[in-house]
Amino acid sequence: MDAPELDYTEIAPYDDSQFAERVAEMVKEPGFEHAVRWVLPDVDYEQFVSLLRSTRTKKDFQINIMQKFLEELEAHTSAGITMSGLENVKPELSYAFVSNHRDIVLDASFINLCFLRHGMRTSEVAIGDNLLIYDWITHLVKLNGSFIVKRNLPARQALEGAKQLSAYIHYAITGKHESIWIAQRQGRAKDSSDHTQESVIKMLALGGQGSVSERLAELNIFPVSISYEYDPNDYLKTREYLLKHRDPGFKKSQHDDLFSMETGLMGYKGRVH
Repeated sequence: MDAPELDYTEIAPYDDSQFAERVAEMVKEPGFEHAVRWVLPDVDYEQFVSLLRSTRTKKDFQINIMQKFLEELEAHTSAGITMSGLENVKPELSYAFVSNHRDIVLDASFINLCFLRHGMRTSEVAIGDNLLIYDWITHLVKLNGSFIVKRNLPARQALEGAKQLSAYIHYAITGKHESIWIAQRQGRAKDSSDHTQESVIKMLALGGQGSVSERLAELNIFPVSISYEYDPNDYLKTREYLLKHRDPGFKKSQHDDLFSMETGLMGYKGRVH
């Protein structure tokens, strides 16, 4: 087990002692209010902020706010969510749930919603720092139990970032006894090819103790497959594919990723399993 005295503050979720302070910072930002009103056009914003300010723990945040939001999202944008295989998840163990990747927000959110409905603990979620355009987004994802994956680092820093990330994942599972969710590849699969990226497995094996197989074994890796009747971001993925075809040098901006996140939350229609 990696020593808990290592400093993971930069990438780890907020703990319960930080909730009140971070919520207060988040709700002061105009961008947060704009985002809430865009996603929830009928919201009583002052009442919503009051509910946020009364929240003191991650568990309360996920049950009182995120679960209700995701259930409304499911009801208004889909024909329902189903999950199978829960009998294989042992409550006394913590896992590294590794899944295919279709949507920036919905993949892990719908999996955790199913856990909440069955009275099970949710997983901490890996999220790339390319999405953290504004401070309020960082606060929101860390309040909701996400940890940060540093992207687009120079080679030397990338190795150190991978070591820090792996060490945190091992600590979360073996030290904090929290499960984690991570996609099997960097970025969403736009061609439906769900082959696990070797670099993800290599990163997971950097932390922990013992041989490579022993390091991976202590993570209790649990493969997960998620499917949508219709891709939540089909239009955006098609647009990106065409732009890359026309201009091989094309690269998405951070705002493109943010728009993908908003579109997935607002525009999905279909069934999820």
